[in-house]
Amino acid sequence: MVRREQSILPPAKVGDSVLIPILELDRGRGDPANMLAVVLEVGDKKHVVGTKYGRLNTKLERNALEPI
Repeated sequence: MVRREQSILPPAKVGDSVLIPILELDRGRGDPANMLAVVLEVGDKKHVVGTKYGRLNTKLERNALEPI
């Protein structure tokens, strides 16, 4: 199962651009469904990402990130 997961979701590297989905509850009708971010740190299957407005406080797992 671990090998299958790694083949489906390759690990994100520092500097990769990713999309982060935004829940419908957290956005308005005209707001975008995804947020563009860059991976800043990778550690223990958790990723720290940043946007042009700053770093996110939460660490995200790989399945929450969509590489672009």
